Amino acid sequence: MSYLVNRMETVDLELQNGDRNTTFCIVAILGNVGMAKFMFEKNRALPTVCGSKNMTPLYLAAFHGNRAMVTFLYDKSDRTRGDVWTKDVMDGILLKCIQADIFDVALRILEDNEELPQDKHLWDVLHLLARNAKAFPKSRQFHEAEIITSCKHPSMNIQHLQVIYFMLHIVFK
Repeated sequence: MSYLVNRMETVDLELQNGDRNTTFCIVAILGNVGMAKFMFEKNRALPTVCGSKNMTPLYLAAFHGNRAMVTFLYDKSDRTRGDVWTKDVMDGILLKCIQADIFDVALRILEDNEELPQDKHLWDVLHLLARNAKAFPKSRQFHEAEIITSCKHPSMNIQHLQVIYFMLHIVFK
C-alpha cells in the first residue's frame, strides 16, 4: 500500500469510493496507525476529509473502538481550522469515545473544549458514564461537595447535580 501512496498525488488521497469514504477513512476504521501516519505525512488535510454520512476519520475510529488510532488522530487533527470541527462533531466524537471506553481522549476533548458537552448532549454523556462502571475507579469515593465543586458546565444547576450524584451512587453500589 505504501508503494501506491508514494505514487499518488496529494489530492488523490482525498478521493472517495462509492460509499463516500476515503482510503484514510478506511484506514481509520481498521485502526492501522502505521499506514495512517504514512498517509498523513503525505497529506495533512486527511483528518478533515469526511467520509460516509459526513463522518470524520476520528469519529469513525472512535465508533470502531480503535484507541490507538483515536489517540493518533486527535493528536494530529488541527481542530482550530476548517468547518468540520463543529461542536456537534466534537460532541459526537466525545460520545463515541465514552462508548468505546477511550476515556483518556474523552477527557482531553472536555479539557480542550470547555463548552462541551452541549446541553442537548449533556444527558447522553451522563447516561453513558452512569451505565459504565469502568469510567470510574472502584476505589474512588465521590462526595456531594466534590461533585458540586468539580462541575464547571455553565448550564449546571442544583437539579442537574442531584441527578449526577444519584447516577454515581447507582454506579458504585
